Amino acid sequence: MNSIMPDTEQQRTIRMPGARWDALIIGGGLAGSTAACCLARAGKKTLLIEKEARAHHKVCGEFLSFEAQTYLRKLGVNLGTLGATPLRFVRLSMGRQSARARLPFTALSLSRFVLDEHLLALAAAYGAEIRRGYKATRLMSVDRRWQAEANGLADVEADAIFLATGKHDLNGSKRPPGRQNDFIGFKMHFTCTARQRQALSLHTDIMLFDGGYAGLQPIEDGKANLCLLIDKHRFAELGRNWQALLVDLAQSSVHLSEFLEEAIPCWRRPIAIASLPYGYIHAPSGEREGVYRLGDQFAVIPSFSGEGMSIALHTAKLSVNNFLNNGTAMDFHRRARQEIKPQMRIALRLARIIEKPAIRGLGFAACRFFPTLMTQVTKQTRLRAFVSG
Repeated sequence: MNSIMPDTEQQRTIRMPGARWDALIIGGGLAGSTAACCLARAGKKTLLIEKEARAHHKVCGEFLSFEAQTYLRKLGVNLGTLGATPLRFVRLSMGRQSARARLPFTALSLSRFVLDEHLLALAAAYGAEIRRGYKATRLMSVDRRWQAEANGLADVEADAIFLATGKHDLNGSKRPPGRQNDFIGFKMHFTCTARQRQALSLHTDIMLFDGGYAGLQPIEDGKANLCLLIDKHRFAELGRNWQALLVDLAQSSVHLSEFLEEAIPCWRRPIAIASLPYGYIHAPSGEREGVYRLGDQFAVIPSFSGEGMSIALHTAKLSVNNFLNNGTAMDFHRRARQEIKPQMRIALRLARIIEKPAIRGLGFAACRFFPTLMTQVTKQTRLRAFVSG
């Protein structure tokens, strides 16, 4: 089994002249580790480099839809053993009012901290080489092969590059803007009391407020994940202060106020990310041959849809199948765009409703009077395509 432990300082000075790989994956998150599993399991010589030396948290709602669970199960992942928490209802709240509906499937919630590490270990078990603590800085095309430069790692060549750096762009491979570019994402895990765990049990909560929305749901070990988006101008009005933001959110949501009264933050400060290009979907005509964009590098769907993790898994599996069947990267990008575009279109329409207070109020009222409307919306924003094999 290949080690996925962080390299020591002595190991990180290693040079690998002439190292040749079938595939080089840049990024060890959900999409990258899934691609590594699939490639290595197919017998391809696979190298994955990840800039973080150790396990780390990521801004993510941590919602696993039916589609995401299906892909993970096919990889050999037992989500129950990892501590995944079942979710059967969606609860929408605004101010002092809320609406509740059954999800069209049983979703699961599991922290990326646990899931990503498990997938990296699984990729190593399948035969992929995992190198941690190396940040890719540049990609170069040389004689129909690709070379990647990374800190402390030289002369790595591969037939194909799988770019899976998530919400962070590689130098020289920056994504263009999306339809919504002014949001800042925050995430904090909380330790819950027994009463809070009971109140959150089986629910994923979406709370609407001026300038954004928040998602709250239970995860493993009796904890809860609060992940939210706020317009950067609204955050500036609050002094760009996390505590001031929480106070403001508590005033605009009774449900969140009750949760924050007793919940204990797991970290000193939240993790955050800015300039998220929501609505971005990759245009295949501008890509270099042999470079596959996966997950958020291919498309960034509004977070409330709960399908970001499904898209990461789907693009990973689809790209690998394309590569194994001697297709072109452009073929992959065209097909992925065709499959994801309808879902993206619906999610963006809903995002515009959330942005505008008057329309948001009407939409929320409709959900209160017709709760099954939320179930239908959940169905419409799901990824319908599956990759066999």
